[in-house]
Amino acid sequence: MRLTVLFCLLAFYGFNQIPEHRKKQLDSIVTNLNQSILRNLDSVHHELHYSGTNDEERVFLYFGLIAIQYKYDYNRKGDKKAKEYSSYYIAYKKKAVCRDFALIFEELCKRSEIPCVIAEGRVSVPPWEGFIDLFKRRIKRVNHAWNVVKYNDEWHPVDPTWSKIDSIKKYYIYDDSGRRKYAGRVKISNREYYKKNPRDFYRKRKCVHPAYYCMDTIYTYKTSKKKYKNRKLYETSYNYNKVLDSLSSNNDYEISREYQSSLKSYSSLDYIYSSLSRDFKFAEIKRSKFDQLTSLDCDEHLTELERKLSIIKVQLGYDFRQKLIDHKNDLLKLKKKLKRKEQSISQNKIKRY
Repeated sequence: MRLTVLFCLLAFYGFNQIPEHRKKQLDSIVTNLNQSILRNLDSVHHELHYSGTNDEERVFLYFGLIAIQYKYDYNRKGDKKAKEYSSYYIAYKKKAVCRDFALIFEELCKRSEIPCVIAEGRVSVPPWEGFIDLFKRRIKRVNHAWNVVKYNDEWHPVDPTWSKIDSIKKYYIYDDSGRRKYAGRVKISNREYYKKNPRDFYRKRKCVHPAYYCMDTIYTYKTSKKKYKNRKLYETSYNYNKVLDSLSSNNDYEISREYQSSLKSYSSLDYIYSSLSRDFKFAEIKRSKFDQLTSLDCDEHLTELERKLSIIKVQLGYDFRQKLIDHKNDLLKLKKKLKRKEQSISQNKIKRY
């Protein structure tokens, strides 16, 4: 009996949750990050990765980073012509929209070898925006991106965009003589959409791919937001664990036959063009001083893009030959400019010595 109780306690505390005092410590780490560390994606990942003792704590830290340190960029909201950001630029600017938050969260997790994918779908807008939309005659659902991440052998939906600071508290330490001393502030992040039951998480959203629901029972895309009695079943024993494990282990999952066929089967959407959008906007992506574009980057990008397009042609039958030719021509002009710049920098260094 005692062994059973002990095992249950270990399972509860060791595998299912982070103690409240530890959560405060982790939020304190994120709150008090030095700006020089915070603005460099490499250094902020290194700092947070080694501050966490396990994958759950690291996911908690990465979510808290966005909640505490990043702001939503309302100027870019809904702007389809807005430039894409690199993950380095997102970290440097600390201001972004949902697709950026999902991108940097995925990047941080993958650097820590934590399985993670970007989920996409439609969400219900907040009441005040819905009220404004009545006058502007807009639809009440918007495109949105969030994440599905795996820790403690379970997949969890998380939404870094819908995070915020709940409160700001003081924290204290005790010196050798036992006196309490003020040590600083800690911003406590709201994690309503961090560790939420999938059923509750998806009350306000619908997914383009069934695996993102993290549930065995899947309703059809068109009826998933209707009242339960009006919903139609898509599948009752959907193995989302197997599908998500497969997707997260494949860097090319977005262009795979498995993923694209599931999209069409479930939501009747063809995402192959949007999956390549970022590739063809390579030269336009905004970057920080920590990931400046080089002529070598252009060569590596073209090699990778040609590899991806060959997979798409074989597996899905799409031929982007002409688009690739146009993209190569545009990139060639950029590459020449970059080479001239690199040669100029190299010559200046030689003169100094």
